[in-house]
Amino acid sequence: MSVEFTDDPQPRNNYWAMWGLPMFGLQDPAGALHEINECRKAHPDRYIKVSAYDSRHGRQTTALSFLVNRPQ
Repeated sequence: MSVEFTDDPQPRNNYWAMWGLPMFGLQDPAGALHEINECRKAHPDRYIKVSAYDSRHGRQTTALSFLVNRPQ
């Protein structure tokens, strides 16, 4: 799982800034929620998304990605 943020949500903008390091093998959802909330506190005026990874095929691929913060 990783948390990323940007001020430009244009669909062609693939390069969002990463909040911390990716959390591979995360078992506790409280850890993910903590990082999301810390990113929201630091960047309340930015779009924030979460990407979930799937390593079942021997490589880290994005399985799910969704927005968790949208500025006013």
